[in-house]
Amino acid sequence: MPTPNAPQDFALQQLSAHLRTLSPPMQAELLQKIRTNSFSDLDLQHVKFMEHELTVLLAQSKYQQDRIGNLSRLFFEPVEKFLVDGMADRSKGEIPRNSLKPLWLFISHDLLPEETKQYSETVRRAAKASNEQQCLQAAQEFQKTFVELISRMLAASERAEKVRQRLTSYMAPPEILTDVHRIVATIKDALRATADAGKLSEP
Repeated sequence: MPTPNAPQDFALQQLSAHLRTLSPPMQAELLQKIRTNSFSDLDLQHVKFMEHELTVLLAQSKYQQDRIGNLSRLFFEPVEKFLVDGMADRSKGEIPRNSLKPLWLFISHDLLPEETKQYSETVRRAAKASNEQQCLQAAQEFQKTFVELISRMLAASERAEKVRQRLTSYMAPPEILTDVHRIVATIKDALRATADAGKLSEP
């Protein structure tokens, strides 16, 4: 990071001191706003300085890496609002949280092992750089691959039964296929919404 010009030293030192008083979640939120050009009206040098300072602070705290670097959390983020602990009312679209771990084990060990490794490496590098947007993009690409493959498997009763049996070996609940269908549909909706939002933002 270039050393600020002398007349601006004091102001930037004050800015740096203020950023250090923020909690890691607030620092992460501010960094994300900077990277999405939410402060386009501010002086570019100050914005670049803030981005650098926040990136360093978050790297030191490990907060950003822990938060956005969790592979399964990123992957299942679209279904988070439907998760419940304990008994789930599936007629209302609820998904038991204990269905996620067996499904993730199935995905990472059986369904998409090589793709999982690639996804993991991409997220690891992006999280180390506190680049949340890149982590989210990697998760979305991995979600697309999963949705396309698992949808084909679930469409054939014999293959769906093999999926159920494998998930059961990972201690999945008896209604796991119902949960998988719900998870797939929710991820599809989220991917579609992201794509539509991207089209609306195009000039």
